[in-house]
Formats: sequence, C-alpha cells, structure tokens
Amino acid sequence: MRKEAGSARIGVFDHTGASLGGGTLVAAHLAALLSRFYSVDLIRDWSNVSLEDLSSSFSLDLANVHSRSCDSMWESFGVPGQYSLRRQLQRSHELTSPYDLFICAGHWVPPFCYAPHGLIYCHFPIDLDGTQELANDARWAQRNGLDRWLRTEAYHLAWQARLNGYEVILANSGFTAGWIRRRWGVRSEVVYPPVELEAQRTEKRNRIVSIGRFFGIEPRCKGHLAQVAALRQFLSRVPDRWELWMIGSCYCEKDRAYLS
Repeated sequence: MRKEAGSARIGVFDHTGASLGGGTLVAAHLAALLSRFYSVDLIRDWSNVSLEDLSSSFSLDLANVHSRSCDSMWESFGVPGQYSLRRQLQRSHELTSPYDLFICAGHWVPPFCYAPHGLIYCHFPIDLDGTQELANDARWAQRNGLDRWLRTEAYHLAWQARLNGYEVILANSGFTAGWIRRRWGVRSEVVYPPVELEAQRTEKRNRIVSIGRFFGIEPRCKGHLAQVAALRQFLSRVPDRWELWMIGSCYCEKDRAYLS
C-alpha cells in the first residue's frame, strides 16, 4: 500500500461464524498487529461476543481495533450460492470497497474483493468452487445441456474473477494448501497461525490432550470418535495407564447432543 502509515484503512473479515475459535484468534491477532500502524476494522458476527470478550479470551490488545458487524452472511458468497450473483456482487461491494486492504480469514468461499488490495487466509476450504457445487444441486440435472454449459462457463468466469481480486492466498498448513489446490484450483503459500512458542515447564504425565470444538458435522468435525478408537488401540499395546482429555466448546443443541 502506498498510503502513509496510519492513513490506510484495513478490513479483517473473520469469516468463520459467530462463535469463538482458532479462526477468530487468527483474525483478531492480525487486527491487533495491523492496528499499530493502520486504521483497522474487525468484521464478524458480533451478536454473541464483543471486542472486549476477544481481547480477554485471547490476551490481545484490541484497543485500537474497530468492530464492524456482518451478520448472517456466512453462506452468501458461494456460486451459485444462496443469493443471485448480482446480490453477491452488491453485498461484496458493501463489505470490501471501504478498505485499502481487505483480508478474508475463514473457511468458506470469500466475497468478491473491491478493495485495491486483497488477501485470503484460509483455515480449510470447506466450500467447493461454484462449478463443483452444481453437481450436488437437484435443479441442475433438470436443465438442458446448452443451459448447463452456458451457466458453467459463467460460473467459471465468476470464480476466476473472485479469486483474481486477491493478490495473495495463504494457507494455515501444508494440508490446507493441498486442499485449496484441489478444491479451488489455485496455489497458496503456507503461513502458520500464531502460537505460543514457550510453554511453562511442568511435570510430564501420561496424558493426551485434544483441543477442538465438539460438533459432528462433516467435514468440519474434529475426529473425536477416531481419537477414542485410536486410544483403545494404543492402550492395548502399552503397559502403562494413559488418559485422553478432550477440551472444547459447545455452542448449540446439536453440539451438546454430539458430545453426549
């Protein structure tokens, strides 16, 4: 960005949902760092939490970060998606155009970027590109061949235009980068999420700790049942007693039903 420090405006879009998790930590960490030099908005669904909650939960200084609400838009940026392409473009323009740099940090298909500069930080590409999603739409099979071909070409062009709006695409791991290549058809650079590099020294125990939200929705589930099965196999091969601790949150009745 050519603007002097402090004059540029940056929007960091936490495109992960209303609840708190690792994805929100990444977005909040980016916002905290960038707010030292620029005017920064942290954009997300604020219906359940506040900036103060994020600051306290993640031990981050968010005093210079501004909150901007973006409610009920988590499924609206896909193609063909929940909304028409025209509506997607309109909503994308409203969301991204106020900024010199727009950062989309999330799982889902990003909005079209109308900012001069755009960056994607992908935790995992849950959504396929539009042309792949169409195969799962029952209405698609009812269209004639010419109609399907024309729409496929249109969706393909829209997908290319969407990703071309972002100069940089980052993945949180090599695993995620591989899936971005498969599902979105583009390469990405791996930048690992922020973690504490120094842990307090303490007495070691035969304990395995797994941290992840309790929800059984594929493909986002954390594999708790697989971990339990793996623990059983592990215990059958070792003489010592081991414990598996699963630590996570439940944000709805489905989560609690899955945990029970």
